[in-house]
Amino acid sequence: MPRDQVQPGRFGANEFSRLTFAWRRFGHRFAARPIFFRPNGPHLKHPAASSSFTSLTWTMILLVGLCCGCGNRADESPSERSSAERLVQDEPTDPSALPAAKNPEDISDPIDWIERWGGLYRTSEDGQVIRIVLLNRTSIQSDEMRHLSKLKQIVLLDLNSTAVDDSGLVHLQDLTELETLNLGTTSITDNGLVHLRLLTQLRGLALDDTAVRGRGLNHLAELPALTDLKLAGAKITDEFAEQFSGLQAVQTLDLTSTIVGDATLQVLSQLKSLQSLGLGKTQVTSTGIQYLTNLPRLTALDLGGTQVDDEAVDSLARMTRLSRLSLIGTAVSPDGLQRLRESLPKTQVQP
Repeated sequence: MPRDQVQPGRFGANEFSRLTFAWRRFGHRFAARPIFFRPNGPHLKHPAASSSFTSLTWTMILLVGLCCGCGNRADESPSERSSAERLVQDEPTDPSALPAAKNPEDISDPIDWIERWGGLYRTSEDGQVIRIVLLNRTSIQSDEMRHLSKLKQIVLLDLNSTAVDDSGLVHLQDLTELETLNLGTTSITDNGLVHLRLLTQLRGLALDDTAVRGRGLNHLAELPALTDLKLAGAKITDEFAEQFSGLQAVQTLDLTSTIVGDATLQVLSQLKSLQSLGLGKTQVTSTGIQYLTNLPRLTALDLGGTQVDDEAVDSLARMTRLSRLSLIGTAVSPDGLQRLRESLPKTQVQP
């Protein structure tokens, strides 16, 4: 799909795992490049694409003019040139006649700021309220996030891959209707998580590839609606494993490519609501798998790229509610895989 188009439809399974959990409830797919959703209708505007198209159009016109022109323009007298040509070529441009660049300090409309950053937004059906703001890979800075505090009715905010750090999260405290927040690949640390504790409607939070180590996860325990938490690639270790114990509402937890081990699995065994757990490329071993048998609702488990071997087969075979189990890149033998497929006939075991 071209990057400058919006394709309607729901996320598929691959897109669901590649982007982040909670986009699914909105039922739309957004491009990563700037497209502006106007409150006065479904018009889409892409400044970069518009500029490119305009430049191409004028280039074609100039080429046609050069190819079709007759005689040498230098030989023409001023009287033979059009008034428009004389105006452009003979009269200097008055700087005062040009539109003045807008001073950032004079910009008060959040929509103007979204456009300035190069972001996306989507309004409610009546076009009066902004509900979704996508600023991933834009130029937004932490001190500019104060302009987002006026958008008190947004439900989804994507700040992935931006320069936002802990200081910027202060401006999110008033967005009490926010349900999905993507802070992946930013400079967020544990210190910034305290500013999220007032977002009581928050259901999905992405902190992947950040400097979060786990010390600040206790602040997330104050979010009663939080069901989806993505920490893949973060600096999570067993050091602050106990902080997970307060996340009793979490159903989907992604710890892929972190440094957690068996000590964290022991704490995670207390999260009885957990349904999907990503542990790929972590330090967990077969010894720690026994703790996961205490999770009554677990249906999806990724252990790919871990040290798990045949010693974990007996514990895994007891997880009869599993629908998906990934053991790609582990030391589980072909015999062990066969035993699992026989014990778990309704489970999709990979490989």
